[in-house]
Amino acid sequence: MRLSAFAATLLATTAIATAAAAASEGVAACTAEDAVFDRDVTIVGESMEAFNTGDFPAMKAHIKELEEVLSHAPDRINYVELCGETIVLRESSRLDAQATVNRVLVGEDRKRKVAWRPTPYTLASIAVGSFYVEIEDFAAADKALSVGMKLEPLHPNLVSEAALALSRLGRNDEALAVLDRALVENTWMEALDRARLLRTRGFSLIEMKRLDEAEAAYRDSLKFQPGHTGALGELDYISKLRKGGDEWDTRTVRSTTGEPSPEKVKP
Repeated sequence: MRLSAFAATLLATTAIATAAAAASEGVAACTAEDAVFDRDVTIVGESMEAFNTGDFPAMKAHIKELEEVLSHAPDRINYVELCGETIVLRESSRLDAQATVNRVLVGEDRKRKVAWRPTPYTLASIAVGSFYVEIEDFAAADKALSVGMKLEPLHPNLVSEAALALSRLGRNDEALAVLDRALVENTWMEALDRARLLRTRGFSLIEMKRLDEAEAAYRDSLKFQPGHTGALGELDYISKLRKGGDEWDTRTVRSTTGEPSPEKVKP
């Protein structure tokens, strides 16, 4: 999914459901939204609009501001809060937020209004991290993405980018850990997201020379997204490696799709 798909979520509070009162476990007190928070929301929204218009070249002018936004990020967020008489959901993914409604807000009393007011910090983390992955500054990418991973460690876009950065830093065990957690715990993710994470998993496993597991990951991904050219290209690459073919000297990634590129790229 392109980052711009999230931009509108930061521009307004959106009612998404009517659900249970906050007697349920897991509902926290309301987090104050001060002038800094409001400015951070504005910066992230404007940055996403720039990305939507001109992709990563347009995003470049906003990176310093976005990094300042990340410096304001808390160590954790409450996914569900009671603000006045309204339940407020803080996750940046609408699908994740709806899953939280279904999981946390239970009981007979389903009269409170539910509003979606997502944190800007996860999206800022994805934006900055993806930019640095795109220019292959993987240490900077990891630094930015680690902020979001503290907040929403099951967010598919965030997990995919974080795993790619870790893998390119040679930290493949860590990459597999974040991928496997999301693949197991995020049971509500969409099929295309699951396919992408499985492809990213396959990429890390190839780097670790665990070719049988890598092949299984790519074949599993095709169950969720049949005919994907990237997955098919990687399966062909695995076949060539098994026949004694040379490993690629450089492997590129497509940050906007969160997966390795199937093209062979020589330095």
